[in-house]
Amino acid sequence: MQIISLLILVILLGYVFKNEKSTYTRVIIGSIFGVTFLSVWPYFLYFADLYMLSEAYLLSAYIGLFLVAMSLSYPLVKSNYNDFIAAISFVIFVVITFFSFAFESNIKNFIAINSNYFSNSLPVAELNTQENRASHSNHNYTYTLSSDWIKKTDKGNLFEYYELYINNVKQLELRPRCFNADKSALSEIVNNTIISAESRDHSAKVQCYDAGQSNYACRVDSFNGKNITRSRWLRIDRQLKYGMELDFVIFNQQTNIREINVIIQSAIFNNADQNNINCLSITEWI
Repeated sequence: MQIISLLILVILLGYVFKNEKSTYTRVIIGSIFGVTFLSVWPYFLYFADLYMLSEAYLLSAYIGLFLVAMSLSYPLVKSNYNDFIAAISFVIFVVITFFSFAFESNIKNFIAINSNYFSNSLPVAELNTQENRASHSNHNYTYTLSSDWIKKTDKGNLFEYYELYINNVKQLELRPRCFNADKSALSEIVNNTIISAESRDHSAKVQCYDAGQSNYACRVDSFNGKNITRSRWLRIDRQLKYGMELDFVIFNQQTNIREINVIIQSAIFNNADQNNINCLSITEWI
């Protein structure tokens, strides 16, 4: 539909500029408006969605981009070098369109980072008074667990997870995963996590952090009423290909929030092989 609308716009503006029969005119107009509404406008929408901006903002931005594209097109169409300008415009359109699609997640992460989406500082680390904590490695990161955690592999080697029991009562389940940071914008993963929680009639609370040294993270807590039922820790390092996800399913929140915090604060990237084929994209647990 967007392509059809763009083609109709190119034809109409050809008549407005009184150059409707010129192939070069159509190429110039199509290239400029193609860049504007196929490569630039989607990121305006992303920014607006990130900060839940009003419809009035979107309308103003749309009209503004339209006027800018139109003001750029008119002098180029009226130039005496239409053939050369048309060729350059088309090349620019192809390059920018390819770049915007190929690096979509990187661009979205850049927008989020530089618009203060990750505005919080990391919480102060909790004192770890528990002994016998061992380091565990999953994909490209490590974290520590106490000796009370039990490793489970019944879902297959790619879906290792851990369970915490106290007095034979299940307290927590930890599902460590990773995701391709080049293909998944962190803010969109967070948004999908919120939608997933709301689809189960749960509410969600989000806190996003600048973790320093090109690291950015978000914590998404899901609530059923006043009770927290799930907590997800998502973190990326912009220098690495993969991000981490620590997914906690909570069966008894009274005694285990501190344990979750200690695990999260112990999780660090280990700069392992960036071509780890065992790193699957984030999906709901099978």
